[in-house]
Amino acid sequence: MKIISLISGEFDSPVASYLMLRQDHELEFIHFDSRPFNDKMPLVKSKRAIVALKRKFGMKTKFVLNIVPHDKLLTAFMDKCNIKNIYILWRRAMMRCAQKLAKKNHADALLTGDCLGQVASQTLDNLSTINKSVSIPVIRPLIGANKADIITMSRKIGTHDIAILPSVCCSVSPKHPTTHSVLSMIEIEEAKVNIDELEDKSLSRKEKFLL
Repeated sequence: MKIISLISGEFDSPVASYLMLRQDHELEFIHFDSRPFNDKMPLVKSKRAIVALKRKFGMKTKFVLNIVPHDKLLTAFMDKCNIKNIYILWRRAMMRCAQKLAKKNHADALLTGDCLGQVASQTLDNLSTINKSVSIPVIRPLIGANKADIITMSRKIGTHDIAILPSVCCSVSPKHPTTHSVLSMIEIEEAKVNIDELEDKSLSRKEKFLL
């Protein structure tokens, strides 16, 4: 099975990717570049994590990494939408972009490092709202894992020291983010921006690397 893995370079997504590679699935990666709202380190860490996974499995073939700029989408959400919903709006946009890439590249599913309750966007209500942005299957192998176990596994697979590298977190950070989203309300927020056009423009600026 071919899977599009959403990778951030933190602890979770490389571990999720490792688990799928261990089951002999084919992975292609996508990273959403949020500069200037953060620095270059999330991208640097994502690249290094992919190389570490390749080394772990002794692979000679190269992984594909798609880098999709998301600055204009984030700017539109900040300008037009309620800031408390921005994480959910952002994640839904990521999922739709990843789904479009999956359909174009004949992939069967998306893969994320989501862990239930780890961050504000990963409550059960919010994950349900995010899931409804796509029709393709979404694999979440870490959904019930605790952070300590994920960090332990990251050490075993060689991505721990990459994940702890310092980086500037995304500056778009609501003080009280939505934790119990309602799909109909999020769709009203999305209607405030030209979401399809913005997503297509992001994908048109995509860069592809072989690692």
